[in-house]
Amino acid sequence: LSQGRTDEALRLFRLAQSIDPEFCDVKISIANVMLNEKDVGGAVANLQDSLHCVYTSRKAWDHLSRIWQLGLKLNDKNATLYEEMADTMATMGGHHEDTAILYYREAGVLLLNKQKFKLALSLFRRGLKLRPERCDLNYWIAILYQKKIALLRSSSSSSSDERKTMKWRNKMIRYFNAAL
Repeated sequence: LSQGRTDEALRLFRLAQSIDPEFCDVKISIANVMLNEKDVGGAVANLQDSLHCVYTSRKAWDHLSRIWQLGLKLNDKNATLYEEMADTMATMGGHHEDTAILYYREAGVLLLNKQKFKLALSLFRRGLKLRPERCDLNYWIAILYQKKIALLRSSSSSSSDERKTMKWRNKMIRYFNAAL
């Protein structure tokens, strides 16, 4: 890799990985090749695998942090990036869960503003799974239902829509109460 022979390096790293799949350094090396080849997604996947290894977690964490900082610098409204960061933090557990919740919330709010209600709701719920007592996530779910009601009322007024409105209103109230 240091000689610029990325194809050969990748082939040899993959061979080493097939011999010993638990050898952590190989995943970091493969991630470096992928970064050289501009395959950020592949690099991130290998780095995330390396987070669970005592020997490579620090190096993997440093690489991921730099990738995320660059990603946020390029587009700080990228909900997918926030979701990926949240998922990584959530799998790390412990004190990382609080950061994961913040990233789930950020991604959810970005999606909510784009009226992608199902995706936003799933992210808020993933955060609540980690910490059910989080009032901010309950608040944002209530806001989501409030926005759905407003959108439905502005578009039509059939009897099935009224039933949906009542259902969503009840959920909205439940989540506002949970937020309090």
